[in-house]
Amino acid sequence: MEDRAASTAGAAVELGKRKAHESAILQLSEEFAVEHAAMKEVYEELLDELKARARIKEYLSIFVVRAIRDLFRPAVAGAPRRLDPALAEKYRNLLLPRDG
Repeated sequence: MEDRAASTAGAAVELGKRKAHESAILQLSEEFAVEHAAMKEVYEELLDELKARARIKEYLSIFVVRAIRDLFRPAVAGAPRRLDPALAEKYRNLLLPRDG
């Protein structure tokens, strides 16, 4: 009986996390006027990248949102960046409109 309750509780937590991630994706896509699908792709890639390195995984959504906002913020001398420059360029290319 305890295993079933733990399993149900675990499923509820995972559902809550998925809803939080989807809410963050929607908010970011609206905030920066980026297609939802493109924002979701970048968000999920960043989330996977951070999950692979993180010891504590409860606050990953916050770090992903910060990293994405960094992509849209103009570079300021001395301002900390949360992403490797090569990754930042890759994600910027996926999200930002290209000059054409």
